Amino acid sequence: MKFDDINWLPVGTAGFSPGMVQYISLAIDKNNVPYNSTPAMGC
Repeated sequence: MKFDDINWLPVGTAGFSPGMVQYISLAIDKNNVPYNSTPAMGC
């Protein structure tokens, strides 16, 4: 999600995980590009 000063908007495909996730791993590189890893439960 990104904030446009008024609303939160999806970035990329919304709902990319079909189920619940156990935890979220987030990293941001030196160019402020976010990287998200969300292993799905039961995988």
